[in-house]
Amino acid sequence: MQVVEDQKDQAVEAKQGQIKITVCLSLSGIAEGGEEVYAEFQKKNF
Repeated sequence: MQVVEDQKDQAVEAKQGQIKITVCLSLSGIAEGGEEVYAEFQKKNF
């Protein structure tokens, strides 16, 4: 039974890791998008 418990824990950890990666990617995507928007905004002002 212990093996099954260990596998469950690993699955949960893997899922949490995947969520962290997804959040990091979306945050960096927002940051990059924001920089592009900001650059366009600067062009329009000058």
